[in-house]
Amino acid sequence: MRWFCKDWRFRWAPLPIDSPKVLRKNKAEEAGRKMIRNAVLRGALALGLILSFGLAATAQQQQPPAYTRPEYDAFQACRTEQNLQARITCLDGFREKFPKSTLMPYADQTTFLTYVELKNFPKVIEWADKLLAQNIDDGTRLTALYHRAFSFHNVFNDRDANADRMAEAALKAARDGLAALDKLAKPENMDAQTFEEQKKGPKSLFQYTVGLTTFHLKQYDEAIQYLNTAIENNPNDGVSYFRLGVAYLQKEPAQHREGFWALAKAIALKAPGEAQVRAYLRSQLVRYQLNGCDPLIDVQMNELIEKAAINGRQPGDFHIYTSAELQATREEVGANFMQALKAGGDTGKKTYYAFCGLEFPEVFGKVIAVEEGNDSVVLKLFLGETQEETEAGAEPNMEVKVVEQPETKRLAGQKDWAVRFSGTLSNYSSEPFMVFWTKAKINPEDIPEEAAQPGKARRPGKKGGR
Repeated sequence: MRWFCKDWRFRWAPLPIDSPKVLRKNKAEEAGRKMIRNAVLRGALALGLILSFGLAATAQQQQPPAYTRPEYDAFQACRTEQNLQARITCLDGFREKFPKSTLMPYADQTTFLTYVELKNFPKVIEWADKLLAQNIDDGTRLTALYHRAFSFHNVFNDRDANADRMAEAALKAARDGLAALDKLAKPENMDAQTFEEQKKGPKSLFQYTVGLTTFHLKQYDEAIQYLNTAIENNPNDGVSYFRLGVAYLQKEPAQHREGFWALAKAIALKAPGEAQVRAYLRSQLVRYQLNGCDPLIDVQMNELIEKAAINGRQPGDFHIYTSAELQATREEVGANFMQALKAGGDTGKKTYYAFCGLEFPEVFGKVIAVEEGNDSVVLKLFLGETQEETEAGAEPNMEVKVVEQPETKRLAGQKDWAVRFSGTLSNYSSEPFMVFWTKAKINPEDIPEEAAQPGKARRPGKKGGR
């Protein structure tokens, strides 16, 4: 009977993970899982090839176990059963009938592989853990770790009550998988370059698993390391870019520059939940700059996403102004903000970033024109650096929108009239130079009195309109 055992060990030690049934794509997989598909397929084929080259010879050299013919026949009947669910039932019956059989480790391996074919991912994890607790050969261990990692990505829900426990177990298994790959000996009939190429797929899956689980467990430094590796393996992995961005921003101390760039890459790659990623990036920019200028935040976001769409990694000149930099600019420029804006270039841009969204209590200007709208009045004003320049100005350099002061329309026709107003600096253009103000309120003292209408008495104490 020894030849039965020898033949069986030769054919079954290399676990057939490259079976087409095992690798068949599940079209119902969620978008977040699709990122690992290519690595998984490459890894399964590569791992199967490595094991088929390297482990069959090892299996032939192992001492065959002792078992009875009824045990062998019963196991073979289960192993050759084509109906997968019936095979599981048969193997359960084998365990009940022969609980101490020396074929039990191989029954466990067959059960594990059958669940792989069934795509019953919770059971794959359960039986992988059972195999890993046994004294198994290196090839079987690596195969169990590999399928455990793949199955984890198909069942993991970070909002599940057991998510932390699942992530911790998957993290340990993925680290063990990387160690097992490093330990795996090169088959004698495979050249070193081919061997390393074949290991890339499984290694990619294990590295991605470490990145995801450490991210979930808030071990951000390690998550950053492995998520960057995952992105190197798959540069179009938008979900990994999102997690990488969050990890950079949540670690202590935060790496804002890298975090903003990674989130912009996720958006540019149209990662699942793009709207939520945009909202998160926007909130982080506002928090970083302490800036209440909504249009400016949108401009920065759009510029950032456009750059990320055409660059693989962040360019060396990429910079987002910090709140400290903007505060220093406010203190340096002070009341000369108009001149600084007009200077253009980096000075104008930085000044705009520093002052946009701020409310000014009193700004002076000379009326050039007044435009009336349905619910607002827009004043076109001019302000020069000196009184003489202001008096000589003929073209507006400020546009002031007033909403809740309809009496402001009395300024129509009052060209060169001096006014004071409070308002929020909302935007500016360099060519032609124009500063835009919103939420403005004109000083009532600077608004002409309402002219007396025919047949109406003038207000007491007034001799006439101005």
